[in-house]
Amino acid sequence: MIRRAWRLAILGSLALIAALAPLAGAQAPGEVGIVHTPPASPVPGIQIELTALLRNATSAEVRWNDGSMAGDAIVPMTNLSRSQDGGWLYEAWLPAEPDGTQVTYAINATGPSGMASQSYFVTVGVPTPTGLTDADQQAWIITLAASLTMAASAIVALSWYIGLRLRREETK
Repeated sequence: MIRRAWRLAILGSLALIAALAPLAGAQAPGEVGIVHTPPASPVPGIQIELTALLRNATSAEVRWNDGSMAGDAIVPMTNLSRSQDGGWLYEAWLPAEPDGTQVTYAINATGPSGMASQSYFVTVGVPTPTGLTDADQQAWIITLAASLTMAASAIVALSWYIGLRLRREETK
């Protein structure tokens, strides 16, 4: 009888957790929210377009810096009057930057229930024929080398462990 009560309590708890799980990541109603993905590969000499989906916001701005400035510059975001996924699409443009410049920026949105801010960065670079910048290619090569080294180390460790086990079984 006690085991059955425990089982029912555990099943009830799991059902409650499963029912509330989708709500855990959801935004509270009325809370200002920002959904933004930094541009994939801004090209030198061309303005950088930033778009964001803002929920429960009435205004927004972008604070940005290219590393050569003494302080952040502020650019207002424009509401494009297009609703999408429970919010409104906003847009801002940053000035063109030279190759290799890393631009840091924050989107600040304000609404009746408060404000939200999220920070990002993007590196300006010339895409190569593969579609990757030189920095991306170097990072990829380093990642590949590290992965191969890790795989080789794992194979050596497993070979040693299996050999050790085989030697132990031979002595039995």
